[in-house]
Amino acid sequence: MTNQLFKNGVLPFVVDAYDQSVYDSKIVFSTQDIGTGKLIFKLRKDGVPLPLSAVDGKLVLKFANGSKHIRNITLVDKVEGIAEYVLDNDEIKQYGKVQASLNLYYRNGQALSVHEFIFDIQHNLIDQDIAPAAEFYIDDFQTLKTEIERMAAELETDIQKRTDDMQGNIDKITKELQEQL
Repeated sequence: MTNQLFKNGVLPFVVDAYDQSVYDSKIVFSTQDIGTGKLIFKLRKDGVPLPLSAVDGKLVLKFANGSKHIRNITLVDKVEGIAEYVLDNDEIKQYGKVQASLNLYYRNGQALSVHEFIFDIQHNLIDQDIAPAAEFYIDDFQTLKTEIERMAAELETDIQKRTDDMQGNIDKITKELQEQL
């Protein structure tokens, strides 16, 4: 597919020992960003792009529900140090704060933790079961008291009806058991 649209979250990372704290990226995706939530990594070292030849990149994603995925990243431009990852359909549905880590594994045996970072996936309204809320407008305390008493009476009637139904069932089962004995 040549005409694809993406919601890009760009992460410019400087690879050195001084910038290793967890980076709060402020990137926010939605659970409806299906096939479009893309993380783009622009890697630099010593003021120049980090070459990505002879390297395998792994992205570790830890979701709010505790699940962890380890995914291969796509090396887009090995000379300019640009890589990317598009969240898959199962990952984008796991809303909440996502902890992530980008790691590079060189074919000469070296490995490099590029950066740890955080981004969010928001639960889109269309994916939520929204129960309608009852609204009550109370003019004064006496009206509130009357409304609460009315609701309590309804609940008490419902509980009594259910209790009577259960007692009837218990009596019926008891009678049947006595007949069998």
